[in-house]
Amino acid sequence: MNMMHKPERCCHGHEAETCTQCRTGSRNRYYRRKMMTAEDFRAEQDYMIGRRRLVNRAMYGWGVVEGLCVAHDGTHANGHRLAQDQADVAKSGRLVIGHGFALDGHGRELLVPEDHCLGSHDFFVVDAAANHCRPQDPSTLKAGRYLLSAHYAEQRIDPVRLSDACDGFEQEWNRICETVVYSLTPIQACPPSEAGCPHDCGCLPSPQKPPRQDADPNTHAPAERADEAEHMQHPPRDQSWPRSHHVLCCWSDHAEIAGAGTVCHWRDDIWIDACAGVPLACVDFTRLECCEPVFGEISKCTPRRIVKRNDLLFDLIRGCDLTRIKALTWAPWHGREIDWDTFHGKFYHHASPEWPHGAETELEIEFSGPVQTRTITADAVTFTVVLRDSGTAWNEMYRAPILGFKFEAPHQGDPAGTTRKASIIVRRSWYNDEIRFSDSDHPSKFNVDVGKRDRYPVVEIEIHGDLILDCRGVPIDGNSAGPGIVPTGNGAPGGTCRAVFRVAPSTASDAPR
Repeated sequence: MNMMHKPERCCHGHEAETCTQCRTGSRNRYYRRKMMTAEDFRAEQDYMIGRRRLVNRAMYGWGVVEGLCVAHDGTHANGHRLAQDQADVAKSGRLVIGHGFALDGHGRELLVPEDHCLGSHDFFVVDAAANHCRPQDPSTLKAGRYLLSAHYAEQRIDPVRLSDACDGFEQEWNRICETVVYSLTPIQACPPSEAGCPHDCGCLPSPQKPPRQDADPNTHAPAERADEAEHMQHPPRDQSWPRSHHVLCCWSDHAEIAGAGTVCHWRDDIWIDACAGVPLACVDFTRLECCEPVFGEISKCTPRRIVKRNDLLFDLIRGCDLTRIKALTWAPWHGREIDWDTFHGKFYHHASPEWPHGAETELEIEFSGPVQTRTITADAVTFTVVLRDSGTAWNEMYRAPILGFKFEAPHQGDPAGTTRKASIIVRRSWYNDEIRFSDSDHPSKFNVDVGKRDRYPVVEIEIHGDLILDCRGVPIDGNSAGPGIVPTGNGAPGGTCRAVFRVAPSTASDAPR
């Protein structure tokens, strides 16, 4: 009996021996008394590393995961203090790259375990004139704007001597150290961190009603046209729900997953991938000083691509990046009836220096972060008093005149033109007529009959979050959240914070003081 196996057909018609080159990745199959060679162990290692990197680039994407902040002062942007010798160097204009973690476009991990001062020995210059990545020596640097990127690199360490067949020796490397090197690419303007939105998937295909078997295809009875219109208005569930699946399916069809990537010899015992950098910052190179680079302005967020890990996305869903209304001096009054003295005590008799025709108040708005003062206006904050007409019982609305706001000075580190606290300034004539009651000929509208609660004035103060911008130019999250109303926020920019309360008249006299 012939025990020899004939070549089997596989791979859609190719001979068996052509199938031994597995393009999708092969791994060892172990059996008893198998002899392992260096190639077998290398294949096993390549398979495991390759699969992990495939998952990295397909599931997580690429970019900075955390850290890797860029600065050139003694205290790193993360808030960690550098060693004194590193701090002295950084103050001279040297770049300091903070510890952190990133994934490149091929799924390789870039780990920087500690803060590092960038030296001429650990970066290269990209030749912008070439169509391919060509590392250049740092001595070619000229003053200008550059994109600083981090690159995966391999350094061969732990040398060993092996004897050859001619009683000689050759050197090999026992281990590979995965490390990071950096590049500077000359640019005209700092590039954006993200590309545009994914592929435009268009509209859902129109549902088609199958023709009736007993109908003439050239004629349409009115009843049949009505059935067809009903079908178009209410398409079958599998074509109308969920509509977002159509877009997700389209995006997955157009997904691009980079290959494994290759590393090439750079210098000494280091191999790099010069074409797969992770952008960290845009920097201004000024000069080489004692063979070391000196830098000026840093733009560390514009070009930086971020890996959208789960906790980061969850924080964005919660709106943690949005500025909110932190506190209001009138928040405890919401939904309550307050006495006249409490309400009256929030208004000042003296005028504001910036507003000679205004009167200051203690009606203050406090924000969780700096907001642009130019966007806090009388259009963004409204003060309304609702009164019941004694004859018709209609509710009449009167808008209190807000002239402007008194702003707290910017906190340390906040940009100019921003504030974290603003207090309302009302028109002084309105204050005199309605709050002070100095003119007995014009009684205040707040002066109503004591005990008739259905006639007590209702005050509504609304803050329109879509009109107030924070220091990044994003509308604040001003959405009220339940009876407490502050801090505001439901995770979306804009919205309105609305407080409503009643003001009871004073019982000391028939007219409040």
